[in-house]
Formats: sequence, C-alpha cells, structure tokens
Amino acid sequence: LAATGAAGPAMSVGSRRAPLAMRSRPVVGPSLSRLQDYELLVDPIDRRVDARRAEIAELVRCAGADPGPLEFVHQVARASLDAEQRLRVALGGYRPRVEFPADDLSSALQLVAQVVVTGFGTRLFHVESGGFDTHANQAPTHDALLRTLGRALDALVGELAAQGVLDQ
Repeated sequence: LAATGAAGPAMSVGSRRAPLAMRSRPVVGPSLSRLQDYELLVDPIDRRVDARRAEIAELVRCAGADPGPLEFVHQVARASLDAEQRLRVALGGYRPRVEFPADDLSSALQLVAQVVVTGFGTRLFHVESGGFDTHANQAPTHDALLRTLGRALDALVGELAAQGVLDQ
C-alpha cells in the first residue's frame, strides 16, 4: 500500500464485501458501503468503544521492533489504522457542490467523488449496480436502470468538474 503513495490503491464502494475483481495475493482493497464502514471495529458491549479503539490502536503502534511470527499482522494492522486516520482527515474537509440522486448507486458514486476530490490517492474504484439480469419485462426494467445509471454518472461527472478534478 505504501509503495503506491495511497492509503489504498483500490477501493470497492457500495458493498461491505470485496468482490473477486478486487482481490489479489499482495493486497485486498477496502470495501465499504459508507465512510463509517472504514474504521477499527470493536465490541460495544461495555460502551467504551472510543477508549477501546484507542487502546487497540496504541497496542498496534507500539508493537516491538521484532514482533516475530506476528510481524505481518502488525504491519497490516498498522497500515489499516494509518489509512483510516488519513481517510477521515482527508474527507473531513470535503464539501459537495452537486446534489446526488437518492439511490444506492448515486450514494456509492458520491463516496467515490469524495475520495477523488480529497486527493486520498486511490486510483481504482469498483462500483456495481445490479438488476440487469431479467427474463421478463426487460425493456421497462432496463429503461429504469439505465435512467438511474445516467443520473448517477451525471452527478459524478458534475461533482468532479465542479471540484476541478475531472481530469483525474
């Protein structure tokens, strides 16, 4: 991850499960349906979520110089925590300039726009939209799906242009 200059060179948006297209041996890009998904999850059983998250982060950051057989785990955990922090800081100053339609695809593309606009460094995004595999009433179903796709893409292009990053 660090070699690319990005906290994550690729990201799947719209689902919490990384699709096969986004997996490889050296790295599995993060997969999220909303920004809040990209955080260290802890058991909220004792309502000390923030304190427990901070304690775990401190343990990961303070791992010994030679963590032995857990070195890979420590490296991944450290990279994940750093990426989470960088993403939160980067997106904290984001202000949209275009209103996106209220549908799942548009929400996913707005998150893509946020990541691009804030210069987080992610270069490859995976977004999917289903419902095209129909066997009856295909014309009206596809017509509606393509209208949704068109509105979502129009909003994405409009946002990237308004933010001055369409060429990226």
